[in-house]
Amino acid sequence: MTDLLAMIPVLRRLVYLRRLFAWLDDSLKASHNSTVNGYPALPACLLESLERMGDEIASVSLLKYCERLRALNERIKSINKGPGAAARAMELQLDDLPPMEDQYQLVRRDCLKTVIAWLVIPALIVLVIAVRYWRA
Repeated sequence: MTDLLAMIPVLRRLVYLRRLFAWLDDSLKASHNSTVNGYPALPACLLESLERMGDEIASVSLLKYCERLRALNERIKSINKGPGAAARAMELQLDDLPPMEDQYQLVRRDCLKTVIAWLVIPALIVLVIAVRYWRA
């Protein structure tokens, strides 16, 4: 069903957004579960894709969230260097991030607002043209 929705250009962004957040969820779970040799860093291409999506849908909340993820990634990278990485990794607070599902809902709402705006504006233009044509 998701693949069918992805064929519709307007909904493609929502499907892509959901898949990015699923990947982020998997990456954060891997970070939470790791206790040996530090934490795995979040994939750079995931962060870049989330930022690009934030730009496309004009979601400031997503861009702020990406900034927090980048800061977390930098902390993970700095903690994982040198001896005693496992001990320092235990001190890393991954719970500083807002719940991912809440963030996804917020970003999805931003995306829907953008999509609705792009659907409503052309519909209003067509309606105005139709009314003027009908009166003429």
